[in-house]
Amino acid sequence: MVVTGSQQPSKVKFLDTTTRKVIARTDIEYEDDMEIAFSPDEEQVAFLSKSLIIIYNIMHPEKRVLFDPWPGKDIRKGRVAFQTCNDLVICAISRGYSGTLQVWHQQDPTGFKCTYSLDFKPDKYLYPILAPDGLTAIVPYFSSTKYYSWNHETAQFDPVHFEDQVHVLWHPKYSPDGKLFACRSLYDSHI
Repeated sequence: MVVTGSQQPSKVKFLDTTTRKVIARTDIEYEDDMEIAFSPDEEQVAFLSKSLIIIYNIMHPEKRVLFDPWPGKDIRKGRVAFQTCNDLVICAISRGYSGTLQVWHQQDPTGFKCTYSLDFKPDKYLYPILAPDGLTAIVPYFSSTKYYSWNHETAQFDPVHFEDQVHVLWHPKYSPDGKLFACRSLYDSHI
């Protein structure tokens, strides 16, 4: 399944990637800076635009949930991923260049509660990247890069240290399973 939209004001729709047929249509306006994540069971999708999050049931659009994790804050860039079908991981950078990495748990069909939060100060032009499964996060800096991995026992993100540290990452990308990532060094062309 794939989420599609166009540059002009349009509604988001879902296509089957093998048949190219429309599976479902929404009344959600597609936006260029919108972040999108599928739940592990592929029944829900999360849309993050500015600071508003919409959890949308693909086959039952009436079962949507809207919430604003940071009311009144001016969000510059956000990332979203599902850890489980009920837990969302959200990473956001405000216009004042403060960052937060949070886990939100859906407690009932309409309510979410923040169960974990980590604040950080990002570099001006580099944005964090979340793994598709929401279990790891990369926070790139010009001087060094920080890696975080979800610890199931303590229910928090722990820093990860590599012996062969890549100090500066440019546009890191995760594999679909979230176990690998690739990046290019800012200093040379190495991948």
